[in-house]
Amino acid sequence: MPAFYEQYMVPLHFGWHGKLLADRLAYLTVGQVLETAAGTGAVTRALATILPEAVGITATDLNQPMLDLGAAMPPALAESAGVRLMLRRCRLPIRPSTR
Repeated sequence: MPAFYEQYMVPLHFGWHGKLLADRLAYLTVGQVLETAAGTGAVTRALATILPEAVGITATDLNQPMLDLGAAMPPALAESAGVRLMLRRCRLPIRPSTR
């Protein structure tokens, strides 16, 4: 399923969405971004290429094989500074904003 998702669903639905979202968040210079339902990380990859390393990215998904495929794709998210890939059922390192 992850390979099908990446090959067909990402180009159709999520590739352009990732670029659009990354462009909208390009102003961030520090902080944290939490992505839920990350799938294979199409949006995560777009964010990781635009945002500086001072902006941490936590990408979650219920499906570990999807995250595993995303971590193995270039740019290698597992090796990117500031990017965490994790299952949804774990404690997230994000505190609520006071703003």
